[in-house]
Amino acid sequence: MIKEKPVSIHATKEMNRGRKETRIVKVFSRPDKIDPKWHTVKTVIEVSRDTVFTKDPKKTRTETAYFISSLPTTTQAKIFNLGIRSHWAIENSLHYLKDKTLKEDACKIRTDSAPENLSLLRNIVINVFKDHGYSSIAQAIRLVSHDIKRMRQMLLE
Repeated sequence: MIKEKPVSIHATKEMNRGRKETRIVKVFSRPDKIDPKWHTVKTVIEVSRDTVFTKDPKKTRTETAYFISSLPTTTQAKIFNLGIRSHWAIENSLHYLKDKTLKEDACKIRTDSAPENLSLLRNIVINVFKDHGYSSIAQAIRLVSHDIKRMRQMLLE
């Protein structure tokens, strides 16, 4: 927890997927204790999330995450909140696609550089299909998986 006073605060409350979430975003000026080599850091952002599960109100979760930014302290906490939420929405949707469609979490390969290499290949597959106008990666895999010439053509285009 940061002890100094925030320059901006933004709070939101929402309910979805059986959870009530209160999110408080605070923007702080650059602390003096940051290494001078990090001269581009202008702000520190603190995001606190309190979650209450509606099916079991006794079940709660509190999380706090910190971010650094090169944006000035005049940037409002609401803007940081939108940016952070958008980033995680993209991350979560990509993870869902990689896990559910490409079965990344079920993969038994877990040693050396192989997991990272396979993840990179999955990213290439997703990008190639999206670049060729496929909105459903699962459908693209079904349509192209038995057509080696089409796969080669898509990679070379």
